[in-house]
Amino acid sequence: MRELFDQVVWRDHILTLIQLGGSLLLLVFSMVYYFNEKDELNIAQADLDAQIYANDEAEAASYILKDYLEEFRQLQLGGQIGEPRRLQWLESLKTIGENNRIPGLEFTLEGSEIIRQNVDPFWNTDVQIKATGMKVTMQLSHEGDLFRILDSLSQQAPGLFNVEECSLRWLKDINDDLVLTRLRGDCDLRWYSVDDVTKAWQETTL
Repeated sequence: MRELFDQVVWRDHILTLIQLGGSLLLLVFSMVYYFNEKDELNIAQADLDAQIYANDEAEAASYILKDYLEEFRQLQLGGQIGEPRRLQWLESLKTIGENNRIPGLEFTLEGSEIIRQNVDPFWNTDVQIKATGMKVTMQLSHEGDLFRILDSLSQQAPGLFNVEECSLRWLKDINDDLVLTRLRGDCDLRWYSVDDVTKAWQETTL
């Protein structure tokens, strides 16, 4: 085999060798181009499949929204869906205290945070929910006042809340002005607001 190669006059085949080398380069470039295009095609196909899936989900969600649109809007107006109505909660509580002549009504509102799995009993995989803690202190004539305040708050304030804990105790040191309100009530409330996912839909369409 080596003797045969030694007998070849390579000068007579320079053009053929150049053509062969060019063909090999073209073959390499073609292979590289083919595999690059194939990768891009796979990526494009994956993007298309993801878009089709997203469109199917959006279409299914639109049918659900049409069926429950009126109820959804009512929940939005009622404060159950959307951003926490912090100012309205405080104003409602203040008005309720004044209307029911509850002296010494004090309240503090904590920051809102997304509830977490295995921490809050209302956590849900399908919706994002914000929780806001509220502490309420009031002086009462009898225990029925406490129920009336909480019931009025659930009827008048926008949103949903859960009573985490309430305690009642008699005041030892009082003056004549507070003789009829010797009972002190302390309550920890937790307000819940479901995230409005339709805002994200609107942002993606802009």
